[in-house]
Amino acid sequence: MVALMWSANPALVGDLERTRRILTETASPATVPAGASCGGTRDTVGAGLVDAYAAVRAARNG
Repeated sequence: MVALMWSANPALVGDLERTRRILTETASPATVPAGASCGGTRDTVGAGLVDAYAAVRAARNG
């Protein structure tokens, strides 16, 4: 995913803060699966589901 973003906007290469922010802001919310017993919400689902199209589009715009 990061390689696609960096290909779309070479100015992002090595800028982990902006790359991470774009991935987080464009992710779709995810929910904890029913019956999950290990860890909290973030441990189970992370920041959400990656939306590759939205992330690359956001990378191209800035």
